[in-house]
Amino acid sequence: MRQDELQAKIVELLGADLAFLAGADDSAPTTPGAYALLIELDAPLHFIWRGSGISLGEGLYVYSGSARGPGGIRSRLRHHYRRGKRPHWHVDHLTNAARGISAVATTHRSECDIADLLNGSGEFEFPIPGFGSSDCRRCRSHLLRYRVDTCASLAEFGEQEKAFAASFRRSRRKADPDISLGYETD
Repeated sequence: MRQDELQAKIVELLGADLAFLAGADDSAPTTPGAYALLIELDAPLHFIWRGSGISLGEGLYVYSGSARGPGGIRSRLRHHYRRGKRPHWHVDHLTNAARGISAVATTHRSECDIADLLNGSGEFEFPIPGFGSSDCRRCRSHLLRYRVDTCASLAEFGEQEKAFAASFRRSRRKADPDISLGYETD
């Protein structure tokens, strides 16, 4: 599954109050909210977390985060899209190594709501319990990995998701022409 197909899947799972956001643009709201950061790793990633070596395989990951500080969602996503940054949050290890990064954001849900809904779909798994959720008592993790084994034919699934994504883009542009669609890669 490609990252743009995963975007469409997340919108389908989480509902219509979300907006796709292109990398580091000015379309993201400056208000507080939550986001699903879609991260594509095209090679295994190894780093130290909580004093132990962690390995993540290549694949599609979703990090659910909150943006409650100054600048809201826009500020937080700009941080995540910046390459070569010194890691401040756990997820920075992934975003620095990512082949592609994109985001879906909402001002109506929490990061825990996003993690719960994705996990409840049965299409995601928690690769590292506690990752990104050290201050959360509700969630097992805020990092999820898309399970490739959830669909029988990725090619067939991809075609269905492309059609859904195109339909979603058209409807969102009509509803809010300021919404930006995008996918940032190296």
